[in-house]
Amino acid sequence: MRYPVSPMALPPLTLPADEMDQFDAIQLFVERARAILPDFAPTPDNAGVVASICYHLDGIPLAIELASARVNILTVEQIAARLDDRFGLLAAAPHVTHSHHHTLRGAIDWSHDLLSTPEQVTLRRLSVFAAGCSLATAEAICAGIGVEREQILELVSSLVNKSLVVAQTLQGS
Repeated sequence: MRYPVSPMALPPLTLPADEMDQFDAIQLFVERARAILPDFAPTPDNAGVVASICYHLDGIPLAIELASARVNILTVEQIAARLDDRFGLLAAAPHVTHSHHHTLRGAIDWSHDLLSTPEQVTLRRLSVFAAGCSLATAEAICAGIGVEREQILELVSSLVNKSLVVAQTLQGS
């Protein structure tokens, strides 16, 4: 059975310490940080930094868990400063049991490797759309060597079913 895990609600970049417990992403960071470093506690001085980490990790639970695992060797400020190299920072968390979850790169590679070749090509081509696109645009951009235009609807549907692409049906006006 599959359970899709959506990104968590993102906190604003500037967050007062007394509002930290209102966001699941921050609660997960704090909970996982305490599992690594029992004395970890968010403070008024680092509340904004913890919020920033969760925000810049797009509320993705695995990424938040991997980042929080670094509190035993880095301050939250140092974790935030290293987010430009997410794949380096979010590597080799020792408490994660599945090998494909040891790094963010490993999780992405594992998911990609499970796809058929046309699904891989379509996903790579869709990745140019940071803010999304219409099906018509996806058909225009994704069709080409290895993928026929008539396949795009089925390939996009498959990627949605595998939780690698998020679809939103918009009502026409």
